[in-house]
Amino acid sequence: MSIPRKIVVSERAALRAITDYLSLHKMLYIRINPVRPVGRQGAITFVPIGDQKGSPDLLVIGPRWILALEVKSSTGKQSATQKAWEVRCLGLGHRYLVVRDVAEVARALVTMPRGWE
Repeated sequence: MSIPRKIVVSERAALRAITDYLSLHKMLYIRINPVRPVGRQGAITFVPIGDQKGSPDLLVIGPRWILALEVKSSTGKQSATQKAWEVRCLGLGHRYLVVRDVAEVARALVTMPRGWE
């Protein structure tokens, strides 16, 4: 009898599924991508830009609230700069979540005040 293998979901796939979900439910959100592609010797790498290193992948905006979402793969971990951004965000009274799939986002949105409908 074989042991079932855990399914690993990439960050890119999780992010796509979450943005599709937000769009489907007509949520207002901003995709934050503070990197720029740089081509070096036939390969493309992504270099951080600006002073917002560690910013979350998505900001979901509702009536009188902001939900910051850091999307991770099923095995991904936050960097030190992402943890610092989380502390600043929470200190301003906003919600910040590290999410790995659509279900986590759906559960979080149920707890947010309604009013966009």
